[in-house]
Amino acid sequence: MLAARQDAALAATGKASFDLHMVPKPTLDGLPAGSVLIQTKAASICGSDLYGSGQICGCEWRKPIDYLVTKQHCVGGSGHEVIGSVVQAVEPCGLKVGDPVLAMVPSYISAVASVRAVFEERTGVAASVLPNQGAFAPFFVSHEVACVPLPRAPPRLPTFDPLHYCAAQPLGTPLHAVSKLGSVVGKSVAV
Repeated sequence: MLAARQDAALAATGKASFDLHMVPKPTLDGLPAGSVLIQTKAASICGSDLYGSGQICGCEWRKPIDYLVTKQHCVGGSGHEVIGSVVQAVEPCGLKVGDPVLAMVPSYISAVASVRAVFEERTGVAASVLPNQGAFAPFFVSHEVACVPLPRAPPRLPTFDPLHYCAAQPLGTPLHAVSKLGSVVGKSVAV
């Protein structure tokens, strides 16, 4: 639906409630070097897109309240697991117009303390200078340090769809968890 609307964005209005809002295309006016305007190609739904507390598979879960509040009051909601194409950049910038990227959105960068700290250390800029946006919108602003350039097609897989890279961020969670385990050789594990 959003792909057909170049002027609309989803906004969370409460638990399991979304509205479609008409929004202007974001601009890069006044933003620091390395800022990029990205056209959303695909944004996946993450567990953190579920608000408040509740049960998933019989397990209690809670999300950091600062992130939930941020998502409920920003254009484009969350949509922090996203791929898109760079359509404009503030120079100097290591990304070029047309580059496909896996990107983090400002709402996520600002709301998650560990991500915000890395962003601010690498850019020397406060994350709060970026507009409070998610990627459940046709366009969003990010920064080159919060983007990973994607190959257009991996070697020997000419039919690979770059949209598959959208799963890279959710896949990172279990990979990170496994990296913390240490060796499981000779141990019983459940997968």
